[in-house]
Parts: sequence; C-alpha cells; structure tokens
Amino acid sequence: MPVAAQRRQISAWCCFAVSVLWVCSCGAAVVSPIENSIWLSDSAITNIPIYGNMDMALVCDSDVSCLWWINWGYSTDLPYNCTAQLLFGVPSYKPVDNRVIPYNAWLSFEMKVNTTTTFYSSWGDVQRRSLLVEEQSTMRSSQGTVPFHVLHNITLISETTLVYNVTFSVRDTVTPYTYVLHPLPGEFVPNPAPPTSTPTMPPRKPVDLSVLDKMVPRKPEKFVQTNAMYWMQMVDDWYWYSALPDQAFTIGLQGLANRNIPQLYLVYGPNYDFKYTQELFSYYQKTRNMTFTFIETSKEALDIFIDSVKGYVIWDLNVRNSLTVAYTFAGLYDAVVVSEDMIPMVQNADLPLLLDLRGVFTGKSDVEIFQWAYDQYWAQTNKQHIVWLGGDCYPSVKPGVADWGVKNKMFFVDLSCRTTDTDEFTLASQMVSEMDSFPIGWGWHDYCKDMEREYVNLFSSYGGWIHGLNTLPDTSFINLIPLLNDWTFKNPVSDPFVFDKNMVYIVQKQTDGMGLGAWTDPTRGQIPCAWETQPDDYIYSPSLLEFWYANMTNNDYIMASLSGPGYMYPKKIPADDFHPLLNIALEWMEPLDMHAMSVMDSSEGSTVTGNLDLPKEIVDEYFSWMPNLLGFVNGYAAAYTFAVNDSIPFLSYEYYVDPDTPDDQVVADIQLLASVNVIRPYWMVIHVREFSSISRMEQIFDALGDGFQLLPFDTFMEGAGAYPTYETHYMDGLNGVSPFPV
Repeated sequence: MPVAAQRRQISAWCCFAVSVLWVCSCGAAVVSPIENSIWLSDSAITNIPIYGNMDMALVCDSDVSCLWWINWGYSTDLPYNCTAQLLFGVPSYKPVDNRVIPYNAWLSFEMKVNTTTTFYSSWGDVQRRSLLVEEQSTMRSSQGTVPFHVLHNITLISETTLVYNVTFSVRDTVTPYTYVLHPLPGEFVPNPAPPTSTPTMPPRKPVDLSVLDKMVPRKPEKFVQTNAMYWMQMVDDWYWYSALPDQAFTIGLQGLANRNIPQLYLVYGPNYDFKYTQELFSYYQKTRNMTFTFIETSKEALDIFIDSVKGYVIWDLNVRNSLTVAYTFAGLYDAVVVSEDMIPMVQNADLPLLLDLRGVFTGKSDVEIFQWAYDQYWAQTNKQHIVWLGGDCYPSVKPGVADWGVKNKMFFVDLSCRTTDTDEFTLASQMVSEMDSFPIGWGWHDYCKDMEREYVNLFSSYGGWIHGLNTLPDTSFINLIPLLNDWTFKNPVSDPFVFDKNMVYIVQKQTDGMGLGAWTDPTRGQIPCAWETQPDDYIYSPSLLEFWYANMTNNDYIMASLSGPGYMYPKKIPADDFHPLLNIALEWMEPLDMHAMSVMDSSEGSTVTGNLDLPKEIVDEYFSWMPNLLGFVNGYAAAYTFAVNDSIPFLSYEYYVDPDTPDDQVVADIQLLASVNVIRPYWMVIHVREFSSISRMEQIFDALGDGFQLLPFDTFMEGAGAYPTYETHYMDGLNGVSPFPV
C-alpha cells in the first residue's frame, strides 16, 4: 500500500483534538525513538476484533510538544481515531465525546459521554524507549456507570518492533491486550478529513394506506397437486465464466415457469447462503404428497417450460450489470436471459431474439447503464417492489432472488446507496421515491459499493423495508404454496420458573435470518435459543414459515424482525409512516404467535461502533403499539437502550459472539460482563451470529461455571420484566459516533 494511503484521514468526529506536552527539567530534550513514525499493527500476530488493524504515531515538534495519535481500523469504513494530551509529572484532562472502547468492542461497555478522562504519563526509561500512560475514566454498562482504569505501556523492543500493552481494569477484574506494531516508511502527516455532503433526496409521495390493505395473506387450504412439478439441482459455482450463465438462465426461467402455478423448484448446493432448500423440498413432499420430476439440464428445462417463454435476451459477459438489466427485460417480456454461448440452445428452440445487450453498455458507468434501463423500462415495472441485485463482487454473482423479481415484473438495479457516491445515490433515491408507499426492496446491496446500513437507510427514509438477500431462493415457488388447511402457528410456552435473585441469566438469540443460521444444525434444540424472521413472510412465504414452526423444539422460540414488518430503521422512518408500519407488523405477528420484536437501527454509523440506541419517543411508540408482547431486543452488537413498561422489557444486547473469537475468550468476556454488572439477577442477551453452531454455544455456556443459567426466551423476558436490574437509558445524542455519511 502506498505511503500516502497509510496516512489516514483524521475524521471530523475524532474523539479528542489535542497536543502532547511535557517538561524536561535538565539539559537538551531526549528524542524518543518512537517519535515521528507511523507504527502499524502486525495482523499476522495481533488479532483486533471489528477493526482488523491499528496504527499509532508519536509526533514531537519541539522538546515540549508532541501528539500521541491512535487510529483503530484505518482500512475500515468507520475507523476510530483518537489523540490524547499528556503532561509529564502532572495529570491532564480530556472531555469524552465518543463512547467507543476499542480494545473489545463486542462488550456492552461504553465511555460515558460528557464526563472527563484523566491521564497520568511518564517515560519508562531515560532513552524514552518506553511510554507509560494511565487513563482513568467512567464507563457505562447496562446496570449504570462504573469507574475504570487503562494502563498503556508502549515499548520499543527493537528498531522495527513496538509492543503496545493495554491493561483494562474495572472493579476487581483485569483484562490485558497486546499489540505488536512495525514502522511504516515516511513521516506522520495527518491529513484533513474529506468533505462530506448529502445529496438532496427527492420528496416521497403522499402516504397511501390502501397499499397495506392490499398485502393480504393467502388463505390456508388443502393442497391438491394439479400440475406436473419439476426440480433441478444447483451447484456451488457462481463465477462469471463458469457455471453462472447456466444458473442465471435457470433462475430466470424459474420465475416465468412459476408465474401462475408452482412448477419448478431449485435445490441449492450445500455451501449456498440459505441452507434449507433440500429440507424444505423434502417437507413439501412429506406434508403435501408433492411429486417432482428431476430436470438435469437447462436445455431440458427450456423444452419443458417453452410455453412460458416468448423470446430471449442476450446479456454481455463483459459488463456485470448487463445481466441485471436483462432480468428487468425478462420479467416484462417473458424472456430467458442467455450469454453468448447459450444462443444456439435458444435458437434450436425457435425462440426469437428480443434484445441483444452485447456492446450496448461497453465503457459506460453503472449510472449510465441504469439510467438507460430506467428510461426504457421503469414505467412498466412493479412499483411496490424492486430488486437490488448486489451481493458478491464480480466475478461472482448469486442472483437467487431473480426468480421472484422476474415473476413479479420488478425493476432490477445495482446502484450505490452511499450518499458520497452522488450520481448513483441520486438515481437510486429517485427510483425509490417514485415507488408506491411502503416500498419493499428485495435482494441486497453491492458489497463492492456501499454498506448494508446505507441500503436500509434509503428505503427506511421512504417508509419502506428490506427483504434480503440477493441469494434468497425459490420465492416464486414458495409463494404459491398455501398453508395446510388445519395449520396453526404456535410458539412453545415454557413451564413456570422460580427466579434466583443471585443468578446471571442468559438468553441467546440467533440472527440474520433462520435460513442462514444453525436451524438445520442437527444439535438444534439441545439448549434454548431464540430465532428471528420477518413478519412479511406471512404474506410472501407462508409455507416457509410453516416449515420453520413445524420443525421447532421446545427450546426454540421465533420472534419478529427487524423493527417492523421487515428490515427497517425506526429512526429513519417518516413519522406518519411509523404507526401504519407497526400496526401491519402486529397484524401479521398475531397469527404467527410472535410475541417479541427484534429492533435494529444502524442509521447512525456502524452496526458495532455506531449509535444503535433509540430515543425515548421511539421506545414509547413500540410500547404503545405493541402493548401485549413479551418484550423487545435492540441492537446488533452491544447497545445501551433499556426500559421497562408494565413488566414488558426493552433490552439491548450485552454481547456479540463473533465467529472468529476463540471460545475461551468468549467465556472470559461473558464472565467479565458478570463481574462488572454486580446486581443480581443480571440479565444478559447474547447475539449469536449464524456462523456459530448450537454445539459451539453449548460448550461455551457449560464453561461459564456456577452462577450462570441459560433460559428459554419467554422465561427470560418474563424475569427481565419482573426484576429490572438494568438502568433505564435511551439515546442521548452524543452516545455514538457522529456525523457519518449514511
């Protein structure tokens, strides 16, 4: 990486802005060999959760003035920059204006904003090869504030190796962290933060509540197979010049074949993002006596479903988003999408060429590509739904959701939702602003362009929600399968429980959708676990929900997510859209026997280091509109919104189990949280990412020792509502990082 790229931009929200001063009592100042270099963490030795890397610099412009600067995560989209004033021999003081404690951001510890941090500094030796800094401050946990100390020991052990030891002490618990750094060439020269601006977003249409009235569930009925059904096997190869063209063709054809009746089901490979397609396939056969005929090739599939196809569109293998545009055309004109190599197959089927995109987009930007598609096709497409065909970066594309978009004649797009990508964001926001009220974005953002939160921000700003991902499979088929005639959704109800007021009670919650997680893990059910899915599946995929509920154990609990009928950010939702959205979410939750809501809002920065908290008025709205729920869980990583209303708790995550964190560290982190939050019972909601198996979590909980108990979700929420030992807290304005272009 070029030296210039290593000289990070100090962002406008830097936690401190200072100089470092010391007084030398005799002779000429000794120049520390640590000075005037950029020291970068060695990623091969040092594991830094969230940030991945860290660098620091000590810059002195005279014998009495220096700058100690640390940047965590310089290569991430949301780094944490910090400088500190040090006075040798006397304490120095700094106001706290950023909540982040970077050493372990998974823990529910945050700096208490608007307090003061005190630094005591000294050199460890006369050559100034070692710098010692003691930091005294106040942090917040779920049970309130507590003082803590951090000892920084920065030691040069060779000309090319710096060891940075951090000892984090709170109450009687000491946690060490060690970082190894090496120098980068060149002198440290901090650059000014880049300017940020937010393009003006088009106004949204007046709210039309009748849109929600049209979203009605399909009535349960006895399923009788009246047509032939077929299935195909997909492979775990989604590369551009490999199996992608054939599989992209098959997925688009599936949307046409399933437009009116369920004819084609696709079983995806074992490494595909959604893990349930084989199990759901078997469930349909078992519960509905469905019979399927296997189709081996795309040519065979085309021959079978030829009556659903009116022609073909050729996409350009040299332009990634020509496939995206081709899917829009395919839905509108009943076409199959083919690459150049597949032309003989469709010609042999006597299909006419309807559109040839080869060369049309050569040398054009994505803005130009989608402006062209907008001008040609936007007026004809579905205005309630749109597909963001993002996800993996070229040369890998996984267009699993395309069958659903083609079936419903949706517009397909892959534009950045990042406000600093002005041209793409402007066109993207124009499209969403012109959609019907409560627009739904299917698919996912482009990992090479923007962030999840920026994608969700855009739709939330127009009162809409997201139903991910780009890999979502088989919805065109699933949508046509009604619930069983006598089906009733039922969450398990736990036996009465007597709470021990000396215990730490834990509930674990798997997120990121049940199909992505450990639901198909054979060990599921051995320990209590809560799961989440979107209420709008009741409209779009009711038989998929039936499959989840039919396979539940008494240790499973299904709750609604995220924040409403689908994935939305409540702080971004326009005020006059919020009540209708909560109302429709509750309307769909009731028949699903869902009695809890998972809330997440990353509209103000990262899902980990950003401001995940909610203002009191939003929390009160949830309490008001959903008064009979068991409770709410907020955040993604740790957050700090806690409240209780009529014994209904509104809690935030205490800890995030990172898939890459060693098990013994996870155990130590949970024990640290328990040692800091001393009031019992202590209520700990743990977020378990989908990559962690049930068996892994069982081993972690077993290792915690006495005083910890994992509870079923409903039991846990009952106790947290009855014995609220957490401190009521809402978003306080300076609680997170600020301003971030979202």
